[in-house]
Amino acid sequence: MVQPALLEKLQDLSEDLQSEVLQYVETLLQAKQGSQPIQIVESVSENVEPKPRHGYGSWAGEIMMSDDFDEPLEDLQDYM
Repeated sequence: MVQPALLEKLQDLSEDLQSEVLQYVETLLQAKQGSQPIQIVESVSENVEPKPRHGYGSWAGEIMMSDDFDEPLEDLQDYM
């Protein structure tokens, strides 16, 4: 049976992680009952700041390439 193994592993987790497991189980149950898509929150802990989302173009102007980037390498002249 899965329940004893699940309870044993759950007891080894910190209280923060146990809260996340509880939230995940509640989310699964809600999705099962209402056929709603599952939305998982990354962290329940109040001390953890959410990771910033980087979109298309967020590194614009931060990376510089040399002007001869597309030129053939001198080391490979023998093979061309």
